[in-house]
Amino acid sequence: MLLKLTNERLLRAAHTNFKASEFQNLEISMKPLFLAGMIVLVAGVVLLFVPIPHRESRGIKSGDVSIGITTTHHERVSPIISAVMIIAGAGMMLGGRGR
Repeated sequence: MLLKLTNERLLRAAHTNFKASEFQNLEISMKPLFLAGMIVLVAGVVLLFVPIPHRESRGIKSGDVSIGITTTHHERVSPIISAVMIIAGAGMMLGGRGR
């Protein structure tokens, strides 16, 4: 609803002499995009350096006897995925800065 009202005001401002007050709602609606971009950017940087632990359990059960082993692997996200997240977050931040 806010986006629809903002678009209508933007169209009216384009056809008439626009005022700074016409663009205040547009600036308010872009702040969440900036914050989302910051979160995606930080997540991309964190995933680049911090490994994600993964546990796997396997075992054999025969009657009352069971033998099992649990292994833990530390896997990192591909640097390409991290780079895409960093670039996307920066783009969202640029798009949401409102100027």
